[in-house]
Amino acid sequence: MGAGRRLRIATSTVPGSGRTILAGRPLRDVERQEDDVLLVTAAASLAWLMPPGCLADASVVAGWMWRSATRS
Repeated sequence: MGAGRRLRIATSTVPGSGRTILAGRPLRDVERQEDDVLLVTAAASLAWLMPPGCLADASVVAGWMWRSATRS
């Protein structure tokens, strides 16, 4: 890794029989998944508040937002 770059790991530990199990993955992946959940929740909330005739429009907008978020 170059200077100034840090690897952050999200870890979870579980006690086992006479040992402890540690699992982890890059925190960047976890943050990306949290952003995706927030995006889907926001789109679903908007769709819930709209009248049924607007649901198709909301689906198009949500799909566009999803594609934009997954490209970054």
